Amino acid sequence: MATFCIDSQATIKAIQLTKPKPGHYIFNMLHKSLEGVRNQHPGIRITVRWMLGHEGIEGNERVDEEAKRAITKGSSNQDMLPKLLRKTLLHSKSALKWDYSKKLKARMQKAWEASPHHTLLKKTDPTVVSTKYLNLITDIPRKHTSILTQLCTGHAPLAKHLHCIGKTDSPTCPACHQNEETVEHLILHCTVHHAARQVLQYNMGGTAIDITKLLTTPKTLHALFHFIAATNRFHDTFGEIPTIPETK
Repeated sequence: MATFCIDSQATIKAIQLTKPKPGHYIFNMLHKSLEGVRNQHPGIRITVRWMLGHEGIEGNERVDEEAKRAITKGSSNQDMLPKLLRKTLLHSKSALKWDYSKKLKARMQKAWEASPHHTLLKKTDPTVVSTKYLNLITDIPRKHTSILTQLCTGHAPLAKHLHCIGKTDSPTCPACHQNEETVEHLILHCTVHHAARQVLQYNMGGTAIDITKLLTTPKTLHALFHFIAATNRFHDTFGEIPTIPETK
């Protein structure tokens, strides 16, 4: 009789799989080796059992020590390894794709942070150009997506931006005539939209208005577009702006 005690239930289940999975050829090698043992020792009973890890069992502790030594000092001498493990192992397609995707995202993030727009955008929506932002706009109408994106980028049809692109003579807010009309001014400060702002604050639960939360949280989009429609500042560009259902 021979018994293998393994502290990984996933490994034990994988030994029994017949459908090919990443790294399955290693288990095929194990089965082939066990078949060789059975041929040399007819009638032998081989058992694989699960055991708790790090429970003071001598063999288990020695395996952990060898695994740590392989990480810090390299693998065992090739002559001591099974034949299959003496050469470079096959690459996992899923692992390669994951690694490539990870590197690509890192390059994209680095390029984005070098963009002149990064400093501006991270103040209003740090999640722009991310999976989180894409999920945020997936279920809302195209018109609302355009407005939300323009609010996040600061390229909304407000006096400050329109003046920058030569479409208006002044960046001053045409409603209150007190400050430059930016996204922040429209949502937080313009005195003309005080009533609409109070409704917005009420719809957000009565708490202080946080622009980042307002522009990045699905639950607040209903309140945001209700406010935008009430100000009537986007009507010339987008026409009527219908509300969207509340998200629970």
